[in-house]
Amino acid sequence: MGNMLIATERPAGWVGRCALYSVLGVALVTIFAPIRDLDAAETGRAAGKAKFARPATVPFPPDNPYSPEKAELGRTLFFDPLMSASGTISCATCHHPRLA
Repeated sequence: MGNMLIATERPAGWVGRCALYSVLGVALVTIFAPIRDLDAAETGRAAGKAKFARPATVPFPPDNPYSPEKAELGRTLFFDPLMSASGTISCATCHHPRLA
């Protein structure tokens, strides 16, 4: 009987390895499971883009109407690098107005 107990014992570290593999398995499933629905997501996105229509004019709220002064302030701030934390990058660095 003594030999049977030795044969059924688990090697040292077995529980730790099982826990590690379980965590890795769950992580992989969590990361790669959404990829299966990628085609469905792209189809839904394409349908949403097909229904979108750009407004003919920019809607302004009644309590904050458009004014040339506000437009000029926005333009100034958009191109001003001092608005960034480093003081060297403006909004226009990444957001190219000609591509809008």
